Amino acid sequence: MTLGERLKAARIREKLSQEFVAKEVGVHRTTIGKYENNECLPSLTTMMKLIKLYNEDANYFYMEILGG
Repeated sequence: MTLGERLKAARIREKLSQEFVAKEVGVHRTTIGKYENNECLPSLTTMMKLIKLYNEDANYFYMEILGG
């Protein structure tokens, strides 16, 4: 599962819209879609906001990189 797929799964699990997430983390709604489609990566600051918003452990998002 890619980072984008994990971001999307976490957002859906929390029942949040892309628009809501975008407002909470300070990016445009289309940017959230680009993250979820692996078209670009969130900055470290944005990623930390997403982790907190999705109430998830950071390792969940980076399991592919960490070999999990």
